[in-house]
Order: sequence, then structure tokens, then C-alpha cells
Amino acid sequence: MRSKSLILPGCLVLSEESFLARLEFARATTQSIHVDVVDNDFVKGHTLPIEEWPELDLGYSEAHLMVRSPQSCFSALKAKKVTRAIVHVESEFDIESLERDARRLDILLGFAVNPDTDLATSKPLLRVSNYIQIMGVTPGKTGQPQLPQTVSAVSYFRAFDHHSIISVDGGVNASNVAKLKSAGANYFIASSGIYDNHDWQESYRELLEAVK
Repeated sequence: MRSKSLILPGCLVLSEESFLARLEFARATTQSIHVDVVDNDFVKGHTLPIEEWPELDLGYSEAHLMVRSPQSCFSALKAKKVTRAIVHVESEFDIESLERDARRLDILLGFAVNPDTDLATSKPLLRVSNYIQIMGVTPGKTGQPQLPQTVSAVSYFRAFDHHSIISVDGGVNASNVAKLKSAGANYFIASSGIYDNHDWQESYRELLEAVK
């Protein structure tokens, strides 16, 4: 299962009010959402605890686990009806145990790679999931400009694996999304690219138009 929309609204928030606003926007537009989870260890900062989320009653939802021990989140994610858990290759996990727990809970997996990590380190994980999230910024804070090497990173990964599903998270906006798509990306996570405009619907439409 994957998002039916190329553009997924992001959700990196601390308050329930902000979370609900983004969830309602996702319901009205994409029926998909990308929610960030930050533990103030793997990445500095905080987000609304998973236990305080409403159920993600959408066609597709993914949780980006910016946490030291991703498996510790799986049961809580399942309770909130999350479709996919995206695990950082830099975090701490045993791949066999990770895969086993995800299967037991019927949660799809994906893997995220930080900008300063060699993309080749994710190759052995492709047997578990071909869903790869390339970070366009240093993770943990929304609103950062996209790093200039992001398009090249997408091209590099696409060149050595033609079948992977590539998502880009960080700094996505209407001025760069077409280049990312041309480089080989399939999905795009937009936060400030949507929410910095008071009219979120307009921003979303601009992104969709730019990625055609």
C-alpha cells in the first residue's frame, strides 16, 4: 500500500491542536499524511507523543521515526492505524527483529537516510523494504532550505536501483519538486512548502501543478 498522492503533507508538531489541523487538511486533500516522531535523543526536539495522537483514519499514513530505538514505537503506531513506519538507517535496530515485529503488527517498513550518510548503506535493507526516504535537510526541524546535493542523491540512488520507491523529505517546495521528480523521486513530503502560506489548499495545488 502506498499514498495515492505524490505530495504528502508533513506533520512535525508538539500540540494536539496543530496535529488535528494537519490531519483535517490531509483528510480534505490527499487522504495521506507523513507524521514525524522525535525523541530528543536521536534528534533534538520533541513532537506530540504517539499515545496522544488521534487515530489516523486515512487511506495511507506513515510515521517517520527520528528515534534511537524505532521498534519501541511499533505497538503504539499500530494502535493509531499507521500504515508504514519509516526507520532511520542510522538508528539502532536488528534487521531480522525489526522485520519480524513489523510483520507481526502488519506495519509496512521504509528506511530513511540522512544527508551525511552514504546512500550505499541502505542497499542491504532493500530486501526488507524498497521504500527509501532521502532526507533533503538535517532531520528534526521544519522550515529548513533543501540541501543542494539532494537532487544528486536522488539521481544516484535511482541509478543503482531502478525499482525502489524514493521519497524526499525536507525543503520540498514548488520551485524544486519538478527537479526531484525528474531525478527519480516518486513521493514528496511537504511541510513548510504547504503551511508557510496561510492558504494551505492553494500551496498544495501549486505543488501538484509543479510536479505534473
